[in-house]
Amino acid sequence: LKQLNDRFDLIIVDSPPALAVTDPVVIGRYTGAIILVTRHLQTMMGEVEAARRLFENSGVKVTGAVLNDYRITEVNKYGGQHYDYNYRYSYKSERF
Repeated sequence: LKQLNDRFDLIIVDSPPALAVTDPVVIGRYTGAIILVTRHLQTMMGEVEAARRLFENSGVKVTGAVLNDYRITEVNKYGGQHYDYNYRYSYKSERF
């Protein structure tokens, strides 16, 4: 990471789930920030709090979170209101 840090302004390191293995805590000690990634309607708030405590008890500061796979249609089932705007660009490619 030190060598990469000398060459790039931002390095994103993906890791396994924090509550499943210890790798994220070990990796977190060598990074400048931890951002928790959560999945809409799947990650429980208690899991987010447990992961945050796990990092902070290990001396690793959590600086933010990402809500992934957000489903606006599921929110509407609970009476929520929303404004939605989409822009899509696609092209054909041999690779994914």
